[in-house]
Amino acid sequence: MVRLVLSLLCAGLPAAAATAGMPVTVILDLHDVRYSESSLAEMKAEAQRILAPAGVSLDWRKKSELGEFPQFSQVVIFRFTGRCVMDPYATLYDERGPLAATATAEDDVLPFGVVHCDRVKASLRRTFTGNDYVRGNMLLGKALGRVMAHEMYHMFAREKGHPGSGVAKPALTSEQLVRGEMDLDAQTAGEIRAKQGPGASR
Repeated sequence: MVRLVLSLLCAGLPAAAATAGMPVTVILDLHDVRYSESSLAEMKAEAQRILAPAGVSLDWRKKSELGEFPQFSQVVIFRFTGRCVMDPYATLYDERGPLAATATAEDDVLPFGVVHCDRVKASLRRTFTGNDYVRGNMLLGKALGRVMAHEMYHMFAREKGHPGSGVAKPALTSEQLVRGEMDLDAQTAGEIRAKQGPGASR
């Protein structure tokens, strides 16, 4: 793990630089996590849809499928916890705490995040009706995509706070995780482009 992280950092600094039109590799650390492939597919599609206006093109990789010394020009890493699959039955879970988080160091936002699947699922169950459980994994994937887009906003905009609206707002409600459209507002998309454009420094 240490060699992987060091290799990625050496290859990817500034690691979260999302220059317009340039792909950013998103590494998914799913070690010891049960997940649904359909949820992952929906998650990837939703995150890409949201971040596309900022010129971000996401290239998804599972950490378990990487070689010994992977090389990427731009990279972010997400570790997942819990069970990333929608169970067909209700479970009790303490959903207190953030749905996801991004690592920081002093005044910098780092390209490392964590997503807590069980907390996301617990939040979703507050809005689910009977028919939602039939397409539970798809809705879970959409919610995970929105949560990840929120965290990548912090990484790409190099912003700890939440000055924007849409997916960049301080918190997403249970309804906003899966209902309606959730987008990156034009001002925030422009800020991401400007901070990653020619001459931008990290």
